[in-house]
Amino acid sequence: MVESNPEAVVQWFRKQDGKNMRIVRESNEFILPLRIESESDFGTYVCKADNKYGTSEASIDVDGRPEKPQILNTESEFLTTDNAFALKFRVISYSPILNVTVRTRYSEVRNFENIFSHLLFLSVLC
Repeated sequence: MVESNPEAVVQWFRKQDGKNMRIVRESNEFILPLRIESESDFGTYVCKADNKYGTSEASIDVDGRPEKPQILNTESEFLTTDNAFALKFRVISYSPILNVTVRTRYSEVRNFENIFSHLLFLSVLC
């Protein structure tokens, strides 16, 4: 979102090669539609806003690493019968998921009724 007075000239570009990118404008939002088709699309993308009072910029790194997994279970959905648990999660990743690791605060959790509170993080390897 860009707010300025006087109105700013806004552009998105790839930092690596300075290539200007196509922008979709909706009111004061300047959206960079990205379609990642190959590793050559990875890189740092910069949004730059200029007016007669100065320049401001922000950047985003697109690197192919998966986003942080989002746990979809509520605590009551987490536990199943027979001291087992079912973990539902969603992750957005450019690369195929090769490995999933669940880590807890303790090396071994014996009380499965409390495992939801012991869950520290879920790591995904691509």
